[in-house]
Formats: sequence, structure tokens, C-alpha cells
Amino acid sequence: MISSRKTLKNQKTTRRRGALVVEMAFVLPILVTVIFACLEFSRMNMIRNTAKNAAYKAARKAIVPGATAAGAQTEATNLMHSIGVNDSTVTIIPPVITSGTTTVTVNIQTNLSGNLFFAPMFLKNKSITTTCTLNREDY
Repeated sequence: MISSRKTLKNQKTTRRRGALVVEMAFVLPILVTVIFACLEFSRMNMIRNTAKNAAYKAARKAIVPGATAAGAQTEATNLMHSIGVNDSTVTIIPPVITSGTTTVTVNIQTNLSGNLFFAPMFLKNKSITTTCTLNREDY
């Protein structure tokens, strides 16, 4: 009597394993897609926040007396390189900072396609543009 109960239990478990495999076949691709989407959007957010920070820090470097546009551009480029972004475009306006300059604007444009962790699924052909304008300090 006990052996027949075990046999029925084993048959139910075996049938249930088949259902588990089918459920997994439906759910696993969706789960993997959601995980990759989370990673891709997290990387995009990190690039966006770093670009904002780099534009601000470069503008801060450019507004002090004696600063140059090249120094500000180097500051922004180094900050973008610190997170692995190698193809960002940094533009300083005006290109030559003089004592008569009243404001300094830093523009950073970054293409996301080459800077994501994986092949871009959700953010193809997208770019991030950040601008920071600060008044120049004169003593």
C-alpha cells in the first residue's frame, strides 16, 4: 500500500515538473529583458548625472580669473572618462576667456550607443546634451 502511494506521488511530481518547464519558458525571457532594461537605464542615468556634474565643474573651473577654456574642457573630459565615457563632445562658450567675459557656458553631448554596458536595445541612437552657464567671477 505504501509503495503505491509513492508511485502516485512521483507521477504527480513528474507531471508538475513539465508544467514548471513550460512556465519557465514563458517567464524567463521576460525576466531577462527586464533585468537588461534596468541595467541599461541605470547606465543612462549615471551618464546623464555625470554629464551634468562635469558641465558644472568645468564651468566652475572656467569662471575664476586666469582660467582657460582648455582647462575647463580637460576637467569635463576627465570626469566623463572616469565612468568610461570616451566619446563625449565638450564645447566651451566663449572659446577664449578674457577679462571682459561675463558668462561661461559649457555644453556636453554624449552619444549613448557606444557608452552602454550591452548592445543598446532600448536607447538606440539617443544622446544626452547637458548645458551649464555661470557668471564669471571678477575680484
